[in-house]
Amino acid sequence: MKKKTVYEQPFNEHIKHLLRLEHLFAGIMYHLKGPSGWDSRAVIIGLNQVLEFIIRFDLSNELSKDLSYYAQTLKNWQSTPSVDGDRIDNLLIQTTTLLKQIAKLDNETINSLTKQHFLTLLRQRTAILGGTVSCDLPIFNHWLQQTPKTRQTQLNEWLSIILPLYEATQLVLYLIRNSVSISQQLAPNGFYQQTLNSDTTYQLIQVVMPPEHPCYPQINSGKQRFTIRFFEYSQIDQPPTKSQQNINFELRCCMMSIE
Repeated sequence: MKKKTVYEQPFNEHIKHLLRLEHLFAGIMYHLKGPSGWDSRAVIIGLNQVLEFIIRFDLSNELSKDLSYYAQTLKNWQSTPSVDGDRIDNLLIQTTTLLKQIAKLDNETINSLTKQHFLTLLRQRTAILGGTVSCDLPIFNHWLQQTPKTRQTQLNEWLSIILPLYEATQLVLYLIRNSVSISQQLAPNGFYQQTLNSDTTYQLIQVVMPPEHPCYPQINSGKQRFTIRFFEYSQIDQPPTKSQQNINFELRCCMMSIE
């Protein structure tokens, strides 16, 4: 299958929070596999950002609401003749399992991780430019000298506490992205606008293009319509310019509601 680049724009702050959380976890999981001290640095920085994010926006409670809604939606779909029953059953099992796991993950458990001395110290120093240099933070330098296996074991222990929130974020976004209307569209002179159906609750817009395309989209969403403007640049150190090309692209409107 030919590779494609997907550009996304959420329709509300809650979905934007989930996309940001997904982004942070993606960086953590990528560097978690790496053996170097720089990989471990990146994981801890990402972990601290995730912890702050979870507490600031009460993600545990929000994700529980999402999963409860989807559990009921999936149950309703079970009686629909045209759906893949096995797939619905598997998704329902995942959803109910994560609901139980998140229910056990109370604020006290998460707060205990945020107050962990080593992570707190690093969080404070990370806010300072170059603040984790070995002369300022010898305890971190000492920890980084441990074997990759030792460091990865400790990192996995910390991450295991919030892993259900990561898996719930993935599942919610998966369900939204797969409840989608797909169409081929044309943006004359690099501009496209579409009025939204008032009877449908949109969650996410995706613009899909080949990675080699010279343009990229800037998507603006509102309650009644969304617009897509395509930009291009000839040199990375020069400001982009609005494209005047007629651009073909794939549009995906993800509509599964969270209410």
